[in-house]
Amino acid sequence: LLIAFLVPSFVINVVAGSFNAALIPVFIHTRERDGHAAAQRLFSGVVIVSLGLLSLVTLLLALGGAYALPLLATGFGPAKLALTQRLFYLLLPAILINGLATIWDAVLNAGERFALTALVAIAVPLGSIAGLLLLGPALGIYALAGGMVAGFAIELALLTIGLRRQGLRIWPRWYGLEPPVRRVIGQYLPMLAGAA
Repeated sequence: LLIAFLVPSFVINVVAGSFNAALIPVFIHTRERDGHAAAQRLFSGVVIVSLGLLSLVTLLLALGGAYALPLLATGFGPAKLALTQRLFYLLLPAILINGLATIWDAVLNAGERFALTALVAIAVPLGSIAGLLLLGPALGIYALAGGMVAGFAIELALLTIGLRRQGLRIWPRWYGLEPPVRRVIGQYLPMLAGAA
């Protein structure tokens, strides 16, 4: 499971984590200077851009996983490598789910909602444990991988509730590449390169 989650975890940390760091200062500045409506437009634009990027990376990993995993798992026998590949494909949705959760987390932190963002991090370990306890005897290691993905989904759902309470619409609308969105992208690219 560790090797199967290595690449998705790396992508989440590099791609989504860099968006997090690039978004927070621009979001706070936009909200303070231009108001809630401008902050909503920025949030929508960043969600669309990040969804596109995360989807592209997930698709590339889905297409290239069969080639990349043998390089990461050079000591694995054929049966263990096949299991690793199946787990890898099961864990790929975590890139999109946790990528969005990272952006949700950034916006909540920008709104000084620190407790919620700290507490929801427990969803993934709890999902993993629940998966093992409930489905482990029947599904084995797949129960752990499925529980992890379910935990990421629960985390995203809880963060979504927090964003709605903050008055933000979750379903994004495209307003074009407005200056705040371009500033986030401009700050994102160097952070992405540095994180990679």
